[in-house]
Amino acid sequence: AAAAAAAEAEAPAAEASSPPTAKAAKIRQQVEFYFGDSNYRRDKLLKREAAKSKEGFVPMTVLFKFNRLAALTTDAGELAAALAGSAVVKVNAEGNAVARAAELPSEDTTMSRTVYLKGFPMDDSVTVDSLKAFIREKFCPVPYVRLRKNDDGLFKGSAFVEFPDVETAKRCVEQGSELRWTAAHEGFACVMHLANWLTNRRNKRERKAKMNAKRTGKAKGAKAAEKQGESGGGAGGGEESSEDDGDDGGREAPSAKRRRTGEDGEGAAGEGGAEEGASTAEAGAQSAPGGKRKRGAGKAADADGAEEAAKAVGDGVAGKRKRGDGDGDGDGDG
Repeated sequence: AAAAAAAEAEAPAAEASSPPTAKAAKIRQQVEFYFGDSNYRRDKLLKREAAKSKEGFVPMTVLFKFNRLAALTTDAGELAAALAGSAVVKVNAEGNAVARAAELPSEDTTMSRTVYLKGFPMDDSVTVDSLKAFIREKFCPVPYVRLRKNDDGLFKGSAFVEFPDVETAKRCVEQGSELRWTAAHEGFACVMHLANWLTNRRNKRERKAKMNAKRTGKAKGAKAAEKQGESGGGAGGGEESSEDDGDDGGREAPSAKRRRTGEDGEGAAGEGGAEEGASTAEAGAQSAPGGKRKRGAGKAADADGAEEAAKAVGDGVAGKRKRGDGDGDGDGDG
């Protein structure tokens, strides 16, 4: 009887020290991602909710609105149990709110630790989990990845990967030409530091703005000539650029000048090429300047630049994040 009583008394301690279940581990991993340095720094919603509490606690009811966590649990008791012993977060005494266990570091090194990769297969093999597993196998576990998507939510074949340190990010860039997603993969078209990607994109935007201004000026001149009764010879011109993601390492994209003439003397102004790095508003404002359009001219498309970079670098570029899957686009988790 005494032995049985002793065993019963030791049972709770044994239960408390037992490893968490697979589900509990996933719950903890997801919540630790939310409150981890990489995501929390850029997560306006969490920081706004935390600011309502002196100790920075976020109600679990708010966390349960995040799709990824809600798919695992919406039970406060289960969540509190899964987070017991976490070094990243803590649960309040009432068991209904979660906060970071430590202050957010004042220095943000996200930019120097993030790498841009382009050239993934355009199929279902590329997911947040598969990309994290790929990077973990090649280098190390990473705190944050983001799959770039177009306005329709479709994967664009490129991603941002935030490494835990600058050295590993540098090694990824150096080995970029050797990386293969699968044995049949031909390799990545571009692997570069995020800072370089942003610089290239900014330079391309400036070149595009100059070309559009030049086309607009010629179109206005042609219209003015038409109003003055001139006919038969005027020609509008324009440069057509093929711009993509800011991933050409600073090399200027090929361009070609085209001369167009019309019977009424009015030049037909072409439209600029596509640039993934430009914002939707900019693409709409800068594409198709005045004048008649010639069939076949490319349209500025596939735009998401500033918002995309904001999600990747946090405070580096202004922008808003969606809460869809608890991390912007369902494109990152613990």
